[in-house]
Amino acid sequence: MAENESQEALIQNDSVAETAAEIDACWQEIGVWASHGATCPVLNDVIHCRNCPTYVQAGRDCLSGQLLPDAAEMEHYSAFYRQAKQYSDSGLRKVTLFRLGAEWFALDTAVVGSILKPQPCCWVPHRSSRGIKGIANVDGDALVVVSMAKLLGIRALESSDEPDQETHKAYPRMMTIGKTDKPLVIEVDEVWGQARYSSESVIPLPSTVSKAAHKYSIGLLQLEDKRVGLLDSTLLLYGLEQAMK
Repeated sequence: MAENESQEALIQNDSVAETAAEIDACWQEIGVWASHGATCPVLNDVIHCRNCPTYVQAGRDCLSGQLLPDAAEMEHYSAFYRQAKQYSDSGLRKVTLFRLGAEWFALDTAVVGSILKPQPCCWVPHRSSRGIKGIANVDGDALVVVSMAKLLGIRALESSDEPDQETHKAYPRMMTIGKTDKPLVIEVDEVWGQARYSSESVIPLPSTVSKAAHKYSIGLLQLEDKRVGLLDSTLLLYGLEQAMK
């Protein structure tokens, strides 16, 4: 709603005509919407009429007059909103889903910090053969970029394996994971989003999973049409830290 329309919308509803008639719309006379300019002395403190207690109370008075015509219907909704909130996702765990090469993985959202556009990395001398890919400037902090794909034994996709660009557009991303004071940065080929799962829905790992990925995985999750490897966040962070040494 535009600012110059908000004062009209506040009192234009026919169902609250009586309430609106009792409201002194001072914001139209001496406030920021006055045709001859704002002269209200209260504006020195509140800056804008929207922050003024008089304007806020006028809105509440209008809303309080919008009663449902059917008393039974009003009582039904009143009883509904008096009920205690029910949480249907109790016991579920939240994970962030991402892709490395052709493999999809899930990582506990609690250890995931930010998801960023790819940043250039500065090469670290004598450390390229290890898990360190470089140093990246992330919001003014110099953070270490480590290779999760190398740790898990995931190969990069060949051009023939890339998703069909006409039906699927993938955007590489960086993710910060681990400690909030000095997190690590990993590069991923795509971020799917977040999902919830229960411990009963975890599928055992098949024997075809690589030894490296098996070491850091808890099991598999079937999410929509994707089978996602569920990673052990504690073991994964430990493995990444060890890979840098």
